Amino acid sequence: MTAVTPAQIHQRDTALVRANAIRLARSQLKRDLKAGRADPVEILIEPPEFARAMPVWDLLLALPAIGLHRGRRLLREAKRDEQWPELSMQTRLSSLTPRQRASLASAYTEYEQKRQERRNRDRKPER
Repeated sequence: MTAVTPAQIHQRDTALVRANAIRLARSQLKRDLKAGRADPVEILIEPPEFARAMPVWDLLLALPAIGLHRGRRLLREAKRDEQWPELSMQTRLSSLTPRQRASLASAYTEYEQKRQERRNRDRKPER
């Protein structure tokens, strides 16, 4: 067995601290997206450093009123504009080109506009 050096222990501890900070930042981002405190289009277009390795699917599911079905539909609509190969559930934000990110942001914006129109139409007029 080889002995672990103090430098290796320090390196491992530093990596664990950094990984934990990234996990905490991502979970806060998800909470902010769900609560409407963060702009999803801005995150898609220019993801923060801690979110670049985040799967696109995780980001979509963190959005308000987006579940499995609507998330798949958003990806399909975004892929109409672009000639993407099939996206897996684990495709990372950093692996998308700026054009693909813009296409996905556009698909989300269109979905959100339609959702707002439906909500306004379904709202009963006040008497």
